[in-house]
Amino acid sequence: MTKAAIYVRVSTTKESQKDSPEHQIAACKHYAEDMGWETDEEMIYEDRESGTNITDRQAIQQVIRDARRGAFQVIILRRSPVLPATSETPSI
Repeated sequence: MTKAAIYVRVSTTKESQKDSPEHQIAACKHYAEDMGWETDEEMIYEDRESGTNITDRQAIQQVIRDARRGAFQVIILRRSPVLPATSETPSI
């Protein structure tokens, strides 16, 4: 089964309920379930700190380290300004 990591972040410029980390996690878990992917609480990465640079965010740096060691096969995230959206990077 495909292992999926979940990455969420808090936007300091958009503090609405629909963008809460809890809502993002729930949406990502639902997407993983629809895709038949396995998720694990240890593979949920959450950045709550403010930062304008990807190197300032500890959780995304951990995602990168874990991806390099093969801890998961896919990353699920809501549309995020941290990572560019392209036709090859669908977001929910």
